[in-house]
Amino acid sequence: MSPSVILVIYGLLTETSIGKLFMAGVVPGLMLGLLLMIAIYIIARIKKMPALPRVPLKETLVLARKSFWGLMLIVIILGGIYTGMFTPTEAAAV
Repeated sequence: MSPSVILVIYGLLTETSIGKLFMAGVVPGLMLGLLLMIAIYIIARIKKMPALPRVPLKETLVLARKSFWGLMLIVIILGGIYTGMFTPTEAAAV
């Protein structure tokens, strides 16, 4: 079962706001992601793993533009919940 399903079930059983539960998971998720990146960087340095060449800025901007809506998904969902446009259940359909 995915963590988001578990959060929804927990929210339903304890009558806790599902939106607040998701917001409570943002900071720990970002911290965990940062710590994993640091750990991978350290391990790669210790084992002297080869690095790929840097991607040019122009190509990075093109790829960022292509992935804009995918990156905005969390903003759209949480923004919709907190502005009252839709409920967390309806946000799952969005």
